[in-house]
Amino acid sequence: WFHSCGADAIGQAHCWGCNENGESLPPANVTFSVVSPGYKHSCGVDLIGHMHCWPFDSDTCSSVPPAGIIFRSISAGYDYTCALDTNWLARCWGPRVDVH
Repeated sequence: WFHSCGADAIGQAHCWGCNENGESLPPANVTFSVVSPGYKHSCGVDLIGHMHCWPFDSDTCSSVPPAGIIFRSISAGYDYTCALDTNWLARCWGPRVDVH
């Protein structure tokens, strides 16, 4: 992708590179366990397993992730995002998730 992201030792997300859509501006005051950059968006899982994606735009795959699910890992892609929940079930969302 055109940006990269990661979480530091205290869980603060940092992104750098392209920020055309706000994909390099992680939410403040969230402590992340993992962060993943995707195409024109980024997502991360906080310490209690809640998913956060940015920017929130229906034209990108950072549309609102499934609610009420606790996640353990994440992988943001080109036009979709997938994550594993606590039962190791893969869940994917985004405007074209059906073709992946």
